[in-house]
Amino acid sequence: MRFALDIALSAVRGRGVSKTAIAWMSGSAMLLAAQAGFAQSAAWKPERNVEIISSVAQGGGTDATARLVQRMFREQRLVASPISVVNKPAGGGAETWAYLGSHAGDGHYLAISTPPLLLIGAGTPGFADFTPITILFSEYVLVAVRADSPIRSGRDFAERLKRDASSLSLAIAPALGSHNHLAPALIAKTAGGEANRMRVEVFATGTAAADAVIAGRVDVVSATAGTLLSRIQGGQLRPLGMAAPRRLGGPFANVPTWKEQGVDVVLPTWRGVIGPRGMTAEQVKYWEDVFLKLSFNDRWLEELRKQWWDGTYMSSSETRKFLDQQLVLLKGALTELGLAR
Repeated sequence: MRFALDIALSAVRGRGVSKTAIAWMSGSAMLLAAQAGFAQSAAWKPERNVEIISSVAQGGGTDATARLVQRMFREQRLVASPISVVNKPAGGGAETWAYLGSHAGDGHYLAISTPPLLLIGAGTPGFADFTPITILFSEYVLVAVRADSPIRSGRDFAERLKRDASSLSLAIAPALGSHNHLAPALIAKTAGGEANRMRVEVFATGTAAADAVIAGRVDVVSATAGTLLSRIQGGQLRPLGMAAPRRLGGPFANVPTWKEQGVDVVLPTWRGVIGPRGMTAEQVKYWEDVFLKLSFNDRWLEELRKQWWDGTYMSSSETRKFLDQQLVLLKGALTELGLAR
């Protein structure tokens, strides 16, 4: 099963998988099993409108993910019931947790999960107060400045942080402790600076953070690569470095990684799907099957390629293990950096 999945993900990442291999994958026993499981899950299916909850305002990366999933469900006829996207951005994700918590046991409510949402969930109502469904994909954090900034490169940025981390203001979204916050903090720490002295301004969306830098109100923006792409291509922002293990290619071919610039920071950020606590096994199975079928859908794979996302489908049980590990890693990193206790 994992072998077929690895081929699918390799195809998304553009690593030379042949059309023959992809054709084999689409006809494999794995996909047949997924279809059979989908039929068997008919014991439960949505009977009314399904809500996909975004923890950021419309226009942010998490909102874009929710609306892409909504569109794929409709266009590819993966879900027969109506689908709507609901934005609950207050409290950097706390509103999403509260809203999801008010619909315990109801499989008609899903939320796009992100690292900040995981950290919020570790408090109240509690990390265990949800049902894991899947991890959809990972992407990478990009740091950029206004096109006319005196900071010309990632090395310049790291050196400024080393000398005085408080000398630069940083725009992020949607919350403190997010990967968009953690990436520049790790750059500061690795360069020998004091990460907890950075002046951080939090915005509702990554695009709002980018626009604050373009307007000259903030010095540096840290956001996912796809969020900043149009402003980089438009000449408004200059990219400094990507927190990826290798260059992404395409429109990012000239953007160096931090490792290339002597700063060993690699930080993927993931997006997944969770439901409220108390979902039944039949509800979980239904959504697992839907998202597994989505992960093999040609249109979905095309969207992943366009956005420079790495597909990382996981089952509900795999997602639970992954989130347990991520919680430990994120809290440990934030504590080490002096950004949490």
